[in-house]
Amino acid sequence: MDHPLPAPEPLPDDASPSRRDWSRSSWTVCGLACVCLTQVLGGFWYFHHQNDSRANRRASINRALTPAMKYPKNLLLRQVQDRVSLTCQVDPTGHAHGCHITDGRYMEFNQTALVFVEHAIFNPALQNGHPVKDDHYTLHINFRVK
Repeated sequence: MDHPLPAPEPLPDDASPSRRDWSRSSWTVCGLACVCLTQVLGGFWYFHHQNDSRANRRASINRALTPAMKYPKNLLLRQVQDRVSLTCQVDPTGHAHGCHITDGRYMEFNQTALVFVEHAIFNPALQNGHPVKDDHYTLHINFRVK
Protein backbone atom coordinates (compact mmCIF):
# COMPACT_ATOMS: atom_id res chain seq x y z
CA MET A 1 0.00 0.00 0.00
CA ASP A 2 1.39 3.41 -1.00
CA HIS A 3 1.50 6.04 1.63
CA PRO A 4 1.36 9.59 0.30
CA LEU A 5 4.26 11.81 1.31
CA PRO A 6 3.36 14.53 3.73
CA ALA A 7 3.29 18.01 2.26
CA PRO A 8 6.35 20.08 3.22
CA GLU A 9 5.81 22.67 5.87
CA PRO A 10 5.83 26.20 4.44
CA LEU A 11 8.85 28.32 5.37
CA PRO A 12 8.31 31.62 7.07
CA ASP A 13 8.64 34.61 4.72
CA ASP A 14 11.99 35.69 6.15
CA ALA A 15 13.52 32.19 5.77
CA SER A 16 12.89 31.66 2.06
CA PRO A 17 16.02 30.62 0.12
CA SER A 18 15.89 33.75 -2.05
CA ARG A 19 16.00 35.98 1.02
CA ARG A 20 18.71 34.09 2.87
CA ASP A 21 20.55 36.37 5.25
CA TRP A 22 24.31 36.09 4.96
CA SER A 23 26.22 36.92 8.06
CA ARG A 24 28.77 39.70 7.99
CA SER A 25 31.61 37.17 8.43
CA SER A 26 30.50 35.27 5.31
CA TRP A 27 30.73 38.44 3.21
CA THR A 28 34.12 39.24 4.76
CA VAL A 29 35.48 35.82 3.81
CA CYS A 30 34.19 36.16 0.23
CA GLY A 31 35.62 39.67 -0.06
CA LEU A 32 39.02 38.62 1.28
CA ALA A 33 39.13 35.67 -1.12
CA CYS A 34 38.43 38.00 -4.07
CA VAL A 35 41.08 40.49 -2.93
CA CYS A 36 43.66 37.73 -2.49
CA LEU A 37 42.93 36.26 -5.90
CA THR A 38 43.21 39.70 -7.52
CA GLN A 39 46.53 40.35 -5.77
CA VAL A 40 47.98 36.99 -6.83
CA LEU A 41 46.94 37.39 -10.46
CA GLY A 42 48.07 41.03 -10.59
CA GLY A 43 51.41 40.16 -9.01
CA PHE A 44 51.95 37.35 -11.49
CA TRP A 45 51.27 39.71 -14.42
CA TYR A 46 53.54 42.43 -12.98
CA PHE A 47 56.52 40.17 -12.31
CA HIS A 48 56.09 38.33 -15.58
CA HIS A 49 56.26 41.57 -17.57
CA GLN A 50 58.73 43.34 -15.26
CA ASN A 51 61.39 40.67 -15.79
CA ASP A 52 60.98 40.50 -19.56
CA SER A 53 64.43 41.66 -20.72
CA ARG A 54 63.12 42.18 -24.28
CA ALA A 55 60.57 44.80 -23.21
CA ASN A 56 60.91 47.93 -25.36
CA ARG A 57 58.32 50.69 -25.49
CA ARG A 58 57.91 54.43 -25.91
CA ALA A 59 56.91 56.69 -23.04
CA SER A 60 53.19 57.10 -22.39
CA ILE A 61 50.99 59.15 -20.07
CA ASN A 62 49.90 57.30 -16.94
CA ARG A 63 46.19 58.23 -17.03
CA ALA A 64 45.55 56.77 -13.57
CA LEU A 65 48.02 59.16 -11.90
CA THR A 66 47.61 62.22 -14.12
CA PRO A 67 44.79 64.68 -13.32
CA ALA A 68 42.32 65.41 -16.10
CA MET A 69 42.89 68.45 -18.27
CA LYS A 70 40.46 71.38 -17.93
CA TYR A 71 38.92 72.90 -21.06
CA PRO A 72 39.51 76.69 -21.11
CA LYS A 73 36.20 78.26 -20.04
CA ASN A 74 36.09 81.14 -22.51
CA LEU A 75 36.73 78.80 -25.45
CA LEU A 76 34.20 76.29 -24.16
CA LEU A 77 31.52 78.99 -23.94
CA ARG A 78 32.28 80.01 -27.51
CA GLN A 79 32.27 76.32 -28.64
CA VAL A 80 35.83 76.63 -30.04
CA GLN A 81 37.64 73.40 -30.94
CA ASP A 82 41.24 72.71 -31.97
CA ARG A 83 44.05 70.17 -31.98
CA VAL A 84 47.33 70.93 -30.22
CA SER A 85 50.53 69.00 -30.95
CA LEU A 86 53.62 69.20 -28.77
CA THR A 87 56.94 67.44 -28.22
CA CYS A 88 58.90 66.80 -25.03
CA GLN A 89 61.67 64.79 -23.51
CA VAL A 90 60.47 62.26 -20.92
CA ASP A 91 63.11 61.26 -18.40
CA PRO A 92 63.50 57.75 -16.92
CA THR A 93 61.57 58.80 -13.78
CA GLY A 94 58.45 59.67 -15.83
CA HIS A 95 58.59 63.49 -15.94
CA ALA A 96 58.48 65.70 -19.05
CA HIS A 97 61.05 68.42 -19.81
CA GLY A 98 61.66 70.88 -22.65
CA CYS A 99 58.09 70.79 -23.94
CA HIS A 100 57.12 73.01 -26.84
CA ILE A 101 54.09 73.41 -29.10
CA THR A 102 54.52 72.23 -32.68
CA ASP A 103 50.97 72.95 -33.84
CA GLY A 104 48.01 74.83 -32.34
CA ARG A 105 46.08 77.97 -33.31
CA TYR A 106 44.73 79.22 -29.97
CA MET A 107 47.03 80.48 -27.21
CA GLU A 108 44.63 79.28 -24.47
CA PHE A 109 44.65 75.71 -25.79
CA ASN A 110 48.43 75.79 -26.23
CA GLN A 111 48.96 77.00 -22.66
CA THR A 112 46.50 74.44 -21.24
CA ALA A 113 48.26 71.63 -23.13
CA LEU A 114 51.71 72.74 -21.90
CA VAL A 115 50.57 72.92 -18.27
CA PHE A 116 48.91 69.51 -18.59
CA VAL A 117 51.96 67.72 -20.03
CA GLU A 118 54.40 69.40 -17.62
CA HIS A 119 52.36 68.13 -14.65
CA ALA A 120 51.58 64.70 -16.15
CA ILE A 121 53.06 61.49 -14.79
CA PHE A 122 54.47 59.23 -17.49
CA ASN A 123 55.27 55.56 -17.84
CA PRO A 124 58.91 55.94 -18.93
CA ALA A 125 60.25 54.49 -22.15
CA LEU A 126 61.84 51.06 -21.78
CA GLN A 127 64.83 49.64 -23.58
CA ASN A 128 65.65 46.00 -22.82
CA GLY A 129 63.35 46.27 -19.82
CA HIS A 130 65.13 49.30 -18.28
CA PRO A 131 63.73 52.86 -18.06
CA VAL A 132 65.41 55.27 -20.47
CA LYS A 133 64.91 58.86 -21.64
CA ASP A 134 62.54 59.38 -24.58
CA ASP A 135 63.95 62.42 -26.42
CA HIS A 136 61.14 62.79 -28.95
CA TYR A 137 57.84 62.18 -27.18
CA THR A 138 54.98 63.59 -29.27
CA LEU A 139 51.47 64.21 -27.99
CA HIS A 140 48.36 65.31 -29.90
CA ILE A 141 45.53 66.73 -27.79
CA ASN A 142 42.09 67.20 -29.31
CA PHE A 143 39.96 69.88 -27.66
CA ARG A 144 36.42 68.92 -28.66
CA VAL A 145 33.12 70.20 -27.34
CA LYS A 146 30.79 67.29 -26.59
